[in-house]
Amino acid sequence: MSDLLLDADILIDLVRGVPNAKAWLASLQEAPFVSCFAALEVLAGSRDKQERLKVERLLSAFPLLYPTKPDIDYALWNYSQFSLSHGVGAIDTLTASLAVNRGLTLVSRNAKHFTPLPNLKFLAPYTR
Repeated sequence: MSDLLLDADILIDLVRGVPNAKAWLASLQEAPFVSCFAALEVLAGSRDKQERLKVERLLSAFPLLYPTKPDIDYALWNYSQFSLSHGVGAIDTLTASLAVNRGLTLVSRNAKHFTPLPNLKFLAPYTR
């Protein structure tokens, strides 16, 4: 099993065919996890039906993770602690809670969104 959880920005890069994102994904031995939250974000950002189908095909290649009550509780705590002081978003705390509670490394290019969250292993795998 993979020890990686992709954030929505990585998925968006893959949908758009960003070469660094494609190369990084191809270098992996196993398919990383995707949170249901990131999947929903990327689906919601589809610009048209053709892109929606592309997103759906991409998502079918990854195992999806869904939250448990402890995940939600941890996200609520993080959001209450860091949303006002650091601008951490609700979806980001939900995604991070899945990573932390399952011992996964969160993969994103947006370190700023996640830096204040405790116990989170983070990887920015490439630059654009």
